[in-house]
Amino acid sequence: MIVVLAGHVDHGKSALVRLLTGMEPDRLAEEQRRGLTIDLGFAWTVLPSGRKIGFVDVPGHERFVRNMLAGCGGANAALLVVSAREGWKPQTEEHVEILDLLGVPAGVIAISHVDVVDSQTADHALAQTHAMVEGTFLQHAPVVLTSLTNPASIERLRRAIDDVITSVPEPGDQDRPRLWIDRSFTLPGAGRIVTGTLTGGSLSVDEDVTLAPSPCGKSIGRIRGIHTFGEPATHATAGSRVALNLSRLHSQPARGQGVVRGEQWSEGHFLHVALRPVRSLIDLPRTRAAYSIVVGTRHTTVRLRYLAQQSLLPDQRSVIATLNLADILAPVGIGDRFILRDESASTTVAGGTILAVDTTEMKYDPVHLAACARALTEPQGTPRVVALTSAFLKEHDGVIDTNALMRCIGTAHSPGIVRVRDVVMLAARYSELRAELLSHTVSGQAELRRDAAARAVVEQLAHEGLLQIRHNMILRTDARDSTRNEIRERIEMTIHDAVPPLLTRGELCSAAGVDGYAISEFVACGALVEVGDFVTTSSQYKRYSDLVAASLAGQPKPTSELREALGLSRRFAVPVLESLDRSGLTRRAGSLRNLRREPSDTNSIGSS
Repeated sequence: MIVVLAGHVDHGKSALVRLLTGMEPDRLAEEQRRGLTIDLGFAWTVLPSGRKIGFVDVPGHERFVRNMLAGCGGANAALLVVSAREGWKPQTEEHVEILDLLGVPAGVIAISHVDVVDSQTADHALAQTHAMVEGTFLQHAPVVLTSLTNPASIERLRRAIDDVITSVPEPGDQDRPRLWIDRSFTLPGAGRIVTGTLTGGSLSVDEDVTLAPSPCGKSIGRIRGIHTFGEPATHATAGSRVALNLSRLHSQPARGQGVVRGEQWSEGHFLHVALRPVRSLIDLPRTRAAYSIVVGTRHTTVRLRYLAQQSLLPDQRSVIATLNLADILAPVGIGDRFILRDESASTTVAGGTILAVDTTEMKYDPVHLAACARALTEPQGTPRVVALTSAFLKEHDGVIDTNALMRCIGTAHSPGIVRVRDVVMLAARYSELRAELLSHTVSGQAELRRDAAARAVVEQLAHEGLLQIRHNMILRTDARDSTRNEIRERIEMTIHDAVPPLLTRGELCSAAGVDGYAISEFVACGALVEVGDFVTTSSQYKRYSDLVAASLAGQPKPTSELREALGLSRRFAVPVLESLDRSGLTRRAGSLRNLRREPSDTNSIGSS
């Protein structure tokens, strides 16, 4: 769990962190010399409940708001510090507005310096703070009066933080890790180190990761080592402060980039967003102004536009807007929070939620964008996934590429939808298409439709043996094509008799006396499966899947042990294991493989 500090300069944020943790959050010599936090600081402690938490100390000066924003991503709670001497100040207001726009769920308020003011002044600061947090995420937050010279007040603050953290849901593991880099440096003997708050999933030593965005295209590295809260570890979980020792990178990572896994996130120069002004603004931000956007630790300048016909979204405070970014934004997804700042005035003017990410400028139906905004108000987990998936499928005529959906919302599995070959569609739409296609071929044949949904269902019906695909026509197979079945049986028998039952296309053509077209046809309908350079039957591939799943039940294993479980030499075992990685059954992390799902996936139709 991560707690981010907030508050005006000189209100005592760093001093409270020192007393709560016994650690010095100010890293830089200049910070310690001036007594002023300039960049992010980090410390951690164990609460009375036994829960370990990390603190991200942020600068309170208005000149360092960009640094402050870099420390807010992934925070589970906030600690707002208000000095009894000065009360609510401009940076107190801006910090609360930022954390509110970023969706931080809970927090604690500490009134500091109560030992250097009289009781009337302290009471005034307390009443003012209660009034100012009304309507924000802190309106019901506990308030603790603190003094650096009173250990009992620090203990009360510690217990208040413990109570709030206990009420916050644990960070979920969506198997979609992302670490926004807030520091990058080298250590002698270790090499490149990056730090950040890990969200969305876990990372392990020896796992391959991607740096995004990368100036030299796709940059893939490997995790050599992990530290969480200052301790070495073999893996890190969501909600942790993490330091990664990276190797094999083609470019040097920097603040503003993210460490992610594979192709799980989007990138682009164009955003459609639900934009909400800060509460101090009466009107929407002007379109003709110099703005910058901050997402995670990344920032870039943007141009702001509104839709021609504008209406309030369900929260009655947000509107749909488009943002044209000067630099590419990655790694991002639907639902990510952002902050919009007026660079000329050096103030935060708005924030909100990303509804669409594109590499080229796109036009969306406002009804779809409003549906996405409504979906993002659903509780985290299955309700939100179902609502988002439904909104995206309606926008894309009921079908969307599986990988595209993964990059947008992080998952392609949801109640009420099915995965058919390489696309996802509503279960009801799949049933309708299936019945329609079978009825249209009742006389024997029909023209092959070009739309993605119909093609996916046709391929599935062919996989089940109900249809055949012949050039641009589809044919019913209620009366079985004996010649085709004869060829299929000959191919399957040839593979079955081979030791092991994995043959190259050339070997299979020669041994079964068939041409490459027949093999391609049976691969397309799912009767055969390509495994690297080899071909096997779908039943044999299912057997390999079951063997690997059984072997991995309970713990990850290296290739050598999985090879023994499969009963294959390395020449055959490696392509099989790599194919199972691509299918989503397993995931490779260095020299080990983990089981990601059970072989029989009820939400996947014909996906092997």
